[in-house]
Amino acid sequence: MSEMIERIAKAICHYPTGPSDINSCCQGEMGQKNCQIKARYAVKSMREPTDDMANIMNRHASNGMVDWRDLHNAMIDAILSEPK
Repeated sequence: MSEMIERIAKAICHYPTGPSDINSCCQGEMGQKNCQIKARYAVKSMREPTDDMANIMNRHASNGMVDWRDLHNAMIDAILSEPK
């Protein structure tokens, strides 16, 4: 599991009760796995940037030669990849 998936899973576990009390859905190994699955789905939902996101980033690209969508997709792919 990537570090980012782990961070998102922890955030899911701690919502809405806060970091001092882990959400009951995350108790035990099965609960933690459930949060990791939810985290992966959350990241997958961000796989394709919105037009607004891509347009803003492309406007700020330094050389205009790189489509920010490609960079965004590569970042999401890296998050979803299994550690080596």
